[in-house]
Amino acid sequence: REGQGSPMRRASEMDHIGKMMQIGIRGIGSSQISDIQDAKNYGSVIVTSKEVRDKGVGAIIDMIPDAEKYYITFDIDCLDPTLANGCGSPQAFGLYYEEVSPIIEAVTKKGDLVGFDMVEVSPPYDCHQLTAQYAAQLMLDAMSFALKEKEKRLNHQK
Repeated sequence: REGQGSPMRRASEMDHIGKMMQIGIRGIGSSQISDIQDAKNYGSVIVTSKEVRDKGVGAIIDMIPDAEKYYITFDIDCLDPTLANGCGSPQAFGLYYEEVSPIIEAVTKKGDLVGFDMVEVSPPYDCHQLTAQYAAQLMLDAMSFALKEKEKRLNHQK
């Protein structure tokens, strides 16, 4: 119930949490197939990395649920292990920076980014510090995109 694979499910049970979207899923790990179905029944949008490649980033951006506020929790495991092998569960056919950064930017254009966290970066496994570099760049991207959009909204209100 409180394991490594349950944070999204636990969050979905909270009254103040709206629709969720999970992008870059490649395996179900410790989850059961029924857990995926439960998430879909709740209204979560689940997109595999293969779907990102097949449909294109633009189509995935169009699937992002509308909201006033967004919180991004970023699991570095979603990146391809050629970029980020210093993580808990590297798995082949992950996403690339060029796919992820525009999705983060699109979220900031849709509404206020009120929070962002980065999980699963594991320095002992990150022998060349690439994982940490990509994690840092994506966090910087998120902050930059959010601030740029906030500035645009403030200037538009004037």
